[in-house]
Amino acid sequence: MAQIGKAVIAGGGVGGLTLALALTRAGVEVEVHEKYDHLQSRRSGFTIWSYAIRHLLDLGVDGDRLAQEGSAIERTEIRSRHGRLIESLPVGEASRRLGAPTYDIQRAGLQAALIEALPDGVLRLGSEVVGVEQDGDSATLLLAGGGRASGDVAIGCDGAHSVLRDLVTRHEHAFHYSGFGGWSAVIPFTHELLPARHHVEIWEKGSKGGVADVGGGSARWYALHRAPEADKDKPVVKDEILAHVEGWYELLPAAIETTPVEQIVRTAPGDMDPLTSWVDGRIALLGDAAHATTPFAAMGACMTIEDAATLAPLLVARPYAEAFAEYQETRKRNADAVVKHGRTMGHVSQLKNGFALWLRDEFLAHVPDNQLEQIATDMASGR
Repeated sequence: MAQIGKAVIAGGGVGGLTLALALTRAGVEVEVHEKYDHLQSRRSGFTIWSYAIRHLLDLGVDGDRLAQEGSAIERTEIRSRHGRLIESLPVGEASRRLGAPTYDIQRAGLQAALIEALPDGVLRLGSEVVGVEQDGDSATLLLAGGGRASGDVAIGCDGAHSVLRDLVTRHEHAFHYSGFGGWSAVIPFTHELLPARHHVEIWEKGSKGGVADVGGGSARWYALHRAPEADKDKPVVKDEILAHVEGWYELLPAAIETTPVEQIVRTAPGDMDPLTSWVDGRIALLGDAAHATTPFAAMGACMTIEDAATLAPLLVARPYAEAFAEYQETRKRNADAVVKHGRTMGHVSQLKNGFALWLRDEFLAHVPDNQLEQIATDMASGR
């Protein structure tokens, strides 16, 4: 029998939905409160590595449904601005050894697959969490409009700008802009330079971009560059993006040229320094609420899934205080290390110094195949 009867969750993103699925399968009553009344309309995507896909499959998410919303990666290529192949990682081979594919997948599609696996009534769309309270017996989410949702525990899965985090951390956190802004989109797109099941990343001086197959004749693209934080509030101008990638490997400019401007999402990635604690009494944080990170380590969504897969069985098997303590002990050190690694990778992939850039590319171009296989395996397994 589960140690808790009910959990209330703030945030209906990947983390909140994965945790809800894991808990409901164990017989726990769950409410997920998501402030938006719909799944996001602007299309975006990310990489979900094999180890995180394995968790989703184990929780009953339909593998065929995932395949409809993404594409299993066979190769991840890193190329220079002019298209020179610097490195090719055998992601598909590594993932098959681990027993689950690695996907480039659409965010809204993954959310839809998780929602379909949940019982009716668990997800409450258009229900914004504006605060949280707790006493000796329960934790209560305070909802916009005066509503309340109570459970034995409350979990903050409400992202990098979490409402619940303020109570847990006593406002100790600070969200740091990475110094890199950019743009991204998911569009109907095929190209002779983008083989099926490939993710092509392009590294340039002080900048990077990429295009990845997400299946069904669609691809996601992204471009990042050093930019002031104020740029995040500027309107998207496609000519500005095309000017930035002028002369780059033609795959990326072709994808951008095809994209309607209203489908382009402006991005301003950032992260947080490690928090002292993810837990306060009956409240715990999960995903970006606990350890917001930049996309440069390509692990943000995967860490969120890993958090949920770790926390749920502990809440089922242990009193909540013990479960929260072990969850933090199990996950925090690794998550903090990934945040640090993301900062490092952001600078490595977008070096400004020409000589340092040349040394990096020459080093990566001569990595032996067995080491490339190990790199792919480490990433696919979340190490």
